[in-house]
Amino acid sequence: MDPDLMGKDAGDVGTTTDHVLLAPRASTEGMSYPEEREVNDDHGVLAAGNTEHILSGTPIVPHEPAAHSSRISQKRSQRAAAGMERVAVAAALPSVVAAAGGAGGAAPSGDQLLIVGPGVLGSYLGSLWLEANGPGTVVGQTNSTTNHAKLSALGISPRTKEGAGSGTFPNVTFAAPPSGSADYVAEIKAALSLWDGTGTFVFTSSAGVYTVEDGSACDESAPTAKLGDNERTDRLLAAENAVLEAGGCVVRLVGLYHAQRGAHTFFLRQGEVQRWGGYLVNLIHYEDAAGLCCVVLRGQGAPAGAPYRGRVFLGCDGVPVTFEDMMAATLDSGAFSGSVTFTGPEGPVKGKRMSNPATRKQLQWEPKYPSYAQFMRDSKAHDWYSEQEAKMAAVAGMPHA
Repeated sequence: MDPDLMGKDAGDVGTTTDHVLLAPRASTEGMSYPEEREVNDDHGVLAAGNTEHILSGTPIVPHEPAAHSSRISQKRSQRAAAGMERVAVAAALPSVVAAAGGAGGAAPSGDQLLIVGPGVLGSYLGSLWLEANGPGTVVGQTNSTTNHAKLSALGISPRTKEGAGSGTFPNVTFAAPPSGSADYVAEIKAALSLWDGTGTFVFTSSAGVYTVEDGSACDESAPTAKLGDNERTDRLLAAENAVLEAGGCVVRLVGLYHAQRGAHTFFLRQGEVQRWGGYLVNLIHYEDAAGLCCVVLRGQGAPAGAPYRGRVFLGCDGVPVTFEDMMAATLDSGAFSGSVTFTGPEGPVKGKRMSNPATRKQLQWEPKYPSYAQFMRDSKAHDWYSEQEAKMAAVAGMPHA
């Protein structure tokens, strides 16, 4: 597992994948950990459950005894049919909004944002954008309709790639994973074609392109891999080049985490990890990664508020932590139980000490969570994502009468 390649919203699987659906998985460590199902269109951060009927308004008709009259049964059927009609209309609304914004129905304003791959990071980015710019300003483009109900519940208007149309947006964020496409650069270029060039295009890449691995310092100016070094970095670098050539911006992210997703939950599930415990990992909370993308989109720090063009930014909290210290902070929070033992020997690959002074200065940005240890100590593993999961669990537990 290369922790810095977790920066592509990979969470706890150590790849450059994004967009996994969080589904509760029973754990012997005393809590539920999110289980990752790589489907590329994840596009949902809420815990899975039979809650779609509540989110959409589908009526739940209680069981009626067989002795009830046919007149009552008929009324019940009529009510159900009317309810289903209302549901159909409600379900269609997000698609209508998306079509209006993305297919030229209503001229999109400068506040419109398209998120291609609204997964764990993208869903929170959408929430931030909606909070700042109001309802109807975010469209989430997915590969399927699987998680459209969850996106709609967040206020994000979902649409599929097939139903996208040719309309353009002033602001676009591409956060879909390399693993989800046979031709990643083609997917990037398709997303670029949906950008009208007036606002900002942001591509979430990975800090794994930096070649430092001896435990020394690494910032925005550090050397990166070259095309041809390996297939993994080749895909990212080719994608970055396509974005930069078109005037878009790249945000390279280190290891992403939130309360219930990240390397910490992966290691807790393993128990015994065949890695050196002194390896340095660089982290950033999903909320901070999304917030960083948001300030780039807004042009924060740019001269006269002009949109950024062809810039590369780096997202990290600037406090590297060893695997052992990361897990100590996790367990000391009291929000997790279990144990982790690192059994791997020390080797020449020791990680990197990442910082991003140029990014912070340019964007006038600081992370909400200054370090992983502070997040665990102060929040006790409570954040926006755990709040969303709690809300979904509460909805799922409501009586259906």
